[in-house]
Amino acid sequence: MKIVKKTAKLAVLQVSFNELKIFTNAIKEMCKYLGDFGFHARIGSYPDEVKLFVNYLFQQINKLEQEQNVNIETSLYELMVLNSALHQAYPTLRVDNFQHNIGTSLEEAKTLLNLINSSIKEIQSLTKKPDNQESIKRAIPLKNTQLNKENVSLETEGYRVDFFLRTSNVFTEMLDIIIILDSPLELGKLYLKTPPSKIFYSDILNLTQYLEQHIDVLQHNPVHISSPLVRNASLFKIQAFGLDWTSKNEETFTLQFMLNALNPKARDNIGTYVGLEARITFPKVRDFIRKMRVALAQLPYPD
Repeated sequence: MKIVKKTAKLAVLQVSFNELKIFTNAIKEMCKYLGDFGFHARIGSYPDEVKLFVNYLFQQINKLEQEQNVNIETSLYELMVLNSALHQAYPTLRVDNFQHNIGTSLEEAKTLLNLINSSIKEIQSLTKKPDNQESIKRAIPLKNTQLNKENVSLETEGYRVDFFLRTSNVFTEMLDIIIILDSPLELGKLYLKTPPSKIFYSDILNLTQYLEQHIDVLQHNPVHISSPLVRNASLFKIQAFGLDWTSKNEETFTLQFMLNALNPKARDNIGTYVGLEARITFPKVRDFIRKMRVALAQLPYPD
């Protein structure tokens, strides 16, 4: 696979017959694993939109002989669908099933995924201003260095949560993470920061799914309170409450976010959480879900 042409809106990729088959197989496995629930939060596209893209890929396959290549036009979001499909395929399939279901080896899939990531970055570079800072994009900030501005923020009316993520160089299914909870309170500024830690990729996806599901339920039950999203020794705990009737904005609910004040690695740690509770609007939540999904899609697949 290689980029033949790129603009700020789309890329023209030259792909082989086998690569097209890998793409369609990976997307089918992803759809089978996710179903309809939480699909948009994880992938950033709706199932019907993905089906249209798959149909387009099948049309290209039908035009080809096995030894031929073809140029296909893909938008940035379609590239992210391919990225997500290959990401999802690895943890949901056993290694011995990967070759059979996807049509290629795990190592070849990693190479293809890195090419897709490169294509995404090249398209995004056409719309982003160059960053002259020395910090590395998505890198976990080191001591005495300025935090990278390329982060994903969850902004409420009373506090902000910043997530700094990068791919773990040890565990394929995990991410390196730092979380900062920041609030300019009237009685004094609150600033909490976790030490560099590891978190499952699926846990971040579950966070976006939790928020998306809560908004969906509030449309029918405005007093609904979701159960806390937390696991034993988790880095954070979050709970979403019903609509806030005191707000002028009808699409506003209360969100509690707390960080674990104890060492998550400590044995028998049941968690001592410190945090805040404030109102947040639906658009702010949807913006966070979208940006987090984009950030996850850009993270390079670990070697």
